[in-house]
Amino acid sequence: MKLVYPNKPVATASTKCIVASKFTSPLSRAKSLLRFTFLLLVSGLLLSSTAAAQATVTTDKEDYAPGEYVIITGTGWQPGETVSFHFDETPKPATCVNPHDLEAVADANGNIYNNQFLIKDNHLGVAFVLTATGQSSGFVATTTFTDANITVAASGLPTGTSLQVSYRLGIGNSVPSGSYSNTASFTPPATPTTFVANNNQFIDFTFPNVVVSGVTYVSTTINSNGDIVSGPSLQYQMPNNSAKLFTGIYVASCTAPSITSQPVNQIKTYGEAATFTITAGGSPALNYQWQVQSQGIGSFNAIVNGSFYANATTATLNLSKPTVDSSGNKYRCVITN
Repeated sequence: MKLVYPNKPVATASTKCIVASKFTSPLSRAKSLLRFTFLLLVSGLLLSSTAAAQATVTTDKEDYAPGEYVIITGTGWQPGETVSFHFDETPKPATCVNPHDLEAVADANGNIYNNQFLIKDNHLGVAFVLTATGQSSGFVATTTFTDANITVAASGLPTGTSLQVSYRLGIGNSVPSGSYSNTASFTPPATPTTFVANNNQFIDFTFPNVVVSGVTYVSTTINSNGDIVSGPSLQYQMPNNSAKLFTGIYVASCTAPSITSQPVNQIKTYGEAATFTITAGGSPALNYQWQVQSQGIGSFNAIVNGSFYANATTATLNLSKPTVDSSGNKYRCVITN
């Protein structure tokens, strides 16, 4: 048989009771009292440490936009105590000359609530560290949030597909260099991700290729706040007090089939099996269809599994005990994607 292939394709405190006799000297009694007091003090310290470790503070979101209020909540505080809130800003806007200190009073269950901190336009690009301090208990808890000025999103990907965008920031006003960081993983379009860049800071970012079910998706273009530019990478200098949205626009890429290993001709004796195998690559997934030209004459016709043929639509065609009259047949495989 001869193959012809065209090129396609988590403390407990225990108090030990020591009973002194009525003849115990004053000094011995004093020692007993000191020992008892010491044990209680240690117990009190251990219990306070446990409670302090349980005090929490959090915000309702990790990132905010100008005009939004930060809702602060927490648990594990001393009931009735005042809890102060201090905000550290990085970078601190030149126009923020007064501190943003606030407070809340813990309820009977030790819970706190405050909704008075307003995010303003001059907070764009600022990362906040919120420190909560119990004025009676001395408990301290911290959390962070941002008024991020960069949002990255994506479109054109199959539903449920997650990705991370690589980026790096320049130092001062210099062009970025060195290794890249990755954004948090996000699943567009419902959950874009954000991060902070300083005003006038340069940023490089790249939307990665994403493979889903054998299909490679590439961000060929990027929507830069309304301007369409070539993708998948972009360098940008952040303007003053401005938020920017960058959306990677994905399309399925198609790489034509490329054959890396051709099948070979075979000579078989009647009753012997024959196998023809081809190796190829390409994107999206490849489709195979073996064809036969009877006696090497006329047109090629698609092979259907049956008779002595099997796996006619895979990379390997099997012939089990081909008949004598199949001698001289020519076979080829058509690969598409």
